[in-house]
Amino acid sequence: MKNTLFSLLLVVPLISLGCADGDRLVSPEEAMSGAVLLTMDLERAPASVASVEARLTRSGFDPIFSEMSLVGSSTAELTLDDIPVGDWHLEVEAKNEDDVVQYAGEADVTILEDTVTDVSLVLYPVSGGTGGIHLVVNWGEGSALFLVLDEDVLDNGRHFNSQGGGIIPDGPDFFSASDVNDGQASETQRDVLDYFRSNVGRTITLMAGQTGDEGWFAPNCIPARWNDDFDAEDNTCLSGTEEDTALRNYTGLNGGGAIPTQERLDKIPDVRPLRALGLNRLIGSTVHAVVYDSDIGINYDLGEPLGVNGNLQGETLGVVIFRVNGVRTLSDFSSSTLPEVQVTILDASGIGDGAWSLLTAPLPASSSVPNDRVAPGSPDGYFSLGQ
Repeated sequence: MKNTLFSLLLVVPLISLGCADGDRLVSPEEAMSGAVLLTMDLERAPASVASVEARLTRSGFDPIFSEMSLVGSSTAELTLDDIPVGDWHLEVEAKNEDDVVQYAGEADVTILEDTVTDVSLVLYPVSGGTGGIHLVVNWGEGSALFLVLDEDVLDNGRHFNSQGGGIIPDGPDFFSASDVNDGQASETQRDVLDYFRSNVGRTITLMAGQTGDEGWFAPNCIPARWNDDFDAEDNTCLSGTEEDTALRNYTGLNGGGAIPTQERLDKIPDVRPLRALGLNRLIGSTVHAVVYDSDIGINYDLGEPLGVNGNLQGETLGVVIFRVNGVRTLSDFSSSTLPEVQVTILDASGIGDGAWSLLTAPLPASSSVPNDRVAPGSPDGYFSLGQ
C-alpha cells in the first residue's frame, strides 16, 4: 500500500496581552494562539481512505478537531483554528467511506511562541494489512535554512527516487544532464535546477554522500568577504542586515555582478559537513541551497581560527528550494554511505522574500570520525554538537 505524506503548518502565534473575556482577564498564554493547516496529496493516498480527522486535546481546554474529505478532489486541506500555546496531544485518524477507522496515530506536541518544533507521526493500520501513512507536522513559520550541496547529491547520473521512496544501487532513477543544468554550469550560475523548476510539489529522495565525502554542508559563518564593501580576505562573521546582504550576494539574489569572485570563496570558515545527526536536524525545514558541479573540499583545522573550513570555489549548477520530510538509513551501499533524504520540491518564485537562518549543525571531529551513517544519528564522536 502506498505511503502518504501530510504536511501541517502552525501559523506563528498571535499575541494580544491583557484581553478581557467578560469579567475575566485572559492570561498571556491563553491569548497567544495559532492555526494548523493540514494538506494532503491525494495521488499518494491509500485508495480505501475517504476522510481524515485531526484532533488536539489538552487538560482544561475544549478539544479542537476538524475533518476533511478525500473524495472528488486532487488535493485536500483542513484547518484547526485558535490553538493556545502549550502542550497538546495530537490524534489523527484516516477513515473509509463507512466511517471506519483504518489508520491511526498520535503524539504529544508542544506549541511555543516564535519556535518551530518538528514532529513526525506515522499512521498505522488499525487491523490487518500492511503499509502506513507518514505524517510530518511543522509548527511555526520558520525562515529558510541556507545550505550548500555538491555533486554527491545532485549531478548527471546521480541516484535518486522520483516517487519519494528508497534509493537502491540500481536507482531507481538517475538525474540527467539537463535535469541538473549540467550544460549551463558556471561560477555564477544561480538559476533553479531544471528538474526542480519543472516538478514543484513532487516528493523525491536524494543521496547525501559518504563519511569524508559528504554532499550536504551547513555554513555557520557568513563572511564579510562576500560583501564588496569588505576586504577580499576578511572572514569576520556577519550578522543582521550585513549577513542578509552577503547571503543575497552569494545566492545571486542581488544580481550576477554581486556574486563573490573566486578569490572570495576559498577557506570559508565554519562550513560543517552533515552526517546522520546533522541531516536529521533538517526535518521539517525549508532549505535554500546552492549546488556545486564538483566536490566541496573541507579542511579540519580544529582549534585554528578557520576551524572546519570549506573551499567554495568552482562552477555551480544553480539553486534548489525544498522542504525536508525525513531521513532514512541506506543499507544497500557501502559501510560509510550516509542516509537518504526525502524532500518536497517548493516553488522558487518567491525566493529570497523571507528571512534566512543558519543550521547549528554538529561538528565532526575529523573526515572519518564519527562514521555517523545510521538515522537518526548519534552524538558520539563529534567535536561539538552545535547546540
